[in-house]
Amino acid sequence: MVDAVYPEPFSQRPVRVKEAERLGADMLPIVCSICVGSNLVDVSPLSTTGALCIAAAPATENHAVLFNKMLAWGLSMTVVGAAISWLFFGLL
Repeated sequence: MVDAVYPEPFSQRPVRVKEAERLGADMLPIVCSICVGSNLVDVSPLSTTGALCIAAAPATENHAVLFNKMLAWGLSMTVVGAAISWLFFGLL
């Protein structure tokens, strides 16, 4: 048994890959785009890493301001991640 939470069951992944290949989609750009996006928004305060950053901030730091800055960073990175993925996998 796997002790982790995944967005979809392992049993569905081969079905999705075969569906995408049948439709003519290349899986490498899709997987790389997901990886780029997930790594860029990892500092969002809603993720584990972001929550640990807020928890480890010194007591002199205003945690509400830090939360808002990190949230703005995470939201802006969704646009940046999409642009990077489109540039590298759509144009090049």
